[in-house]
This record gives sequence, structure tokens and C-alpha cells, in this order.
Amino acid sequence: MNRTGFACFFVLMAIAGSAQASGRVYTINIGHNAPPPGVNGLDMLRYADDDAARLHGLLASASDESFLLSDLDRDTRRRYPQLARSAREPSLAALRNVLKRIVEQTTDAVAREQRATVFLSFSGHGAISEDGEPYLVMSDGPLTRTMLRDEVLSTLRELNVHLMIDACHAGALVSGRGVFDREREAEQVP
Repeated sequence: MNRTGFACFFVLMAIAGSAQASGRVYTINIGHNAPPPGVNGLDMLRYADDDAARLHGLLASASDESFLLSDLDRDTRRRYPQLARSAREPSLAALRNVLKRIVEQTTDAVAREQRATVFLSFSGHGAISEDGEPYLVMSDGPLTRTMLRDEVLSTLRELNVHLMIDACHAGALVSGRGVFDREREAEQVP
């Protein structure tokens, strides 16, 4: 691991440790190597599944529950045999099931004003649709910016969410001041 990797590791562990001390912590790590269907010029990725597996391994020990949604390739399954057994398909359907489970588990805690934190990471291809909407490539369809806002972040609106995206066009998915209701300038955060 290089210096940047060590720095990221310590920052993530500090955040996860702080979140765990104040409530439940969940991690959702998504890694998908396949390019978007019908888009020319994009090859199969080699390491998106590895990135998700590594981050899952780092954060799982600081989480109350962690989910790995990744189609691990042969090399990654060999490196992480224990994860190969528990990894789920990186699909919209699997993501919706995970979100439902997290909301069910945190509803009572939120009602008692207890904190819960979700670390959601994606590593894979990002693209822009013909109508100009950015999206992340999942195994069963695109996770569009609208879906990210309306189905994912809205579902988790009562929780603290840390979103990490490693994909082309990631900035287009989350940029544009005011796209997400909870967006604030860094200097305004207490």
C-alpha cells in the first residue's frame, strides 16, 4: 500500500470508528468490471471488483453489518475466497434489498434519535446516457443520478451517508450545487 493508500485507510478507519461510537455503522461496497452495454470504446475493467473487496475488508471490521455487491473475477476470488462466498451480484435489485434491510434495522434507532451511518462505495464504469444523465453501470441496468438521489440517498435520508464513487463522470453524478437537499459547503459543516 502506498502513502495515499495508508492515508485513506487511516481516514476511513477514523471516520468508521467515530461513527461506530455514536451508533450503528453499515457499509455497502459495490464493484462492477463490466462496461455499459452498447457503449463503444469501453473495455472490461480489471480492478473494480478488487477495489470493492479491499474497501469491504477495511471497513467490515468497523461495521455492524457490511455488504459486498460485486461480481468477483477469478483472480479476486482466489485472493479473497471468504468474500467470494458472501458477495452478491452488483445489481440494482441487490442494492434495493440492502437498502430495505438497513432501513428496517435503523427505523427504531432513528425514532429514538440514535445515529446510524452508511458508507456506500462504487467502483466501476460511469457513463452519460443519450439524454445527458450520468449513471453508474450495475449488472442489471444503470444507476442514474436521479435514482441515486431518489432511491438511494432519499431512502437513507435519516442516516449519515458517506458516498465514495470511483468511476468516470463521478463528478456529474453528485455535482451541481443543490442537487441533493443536504449538500453544504465544507466550511459550513460544524
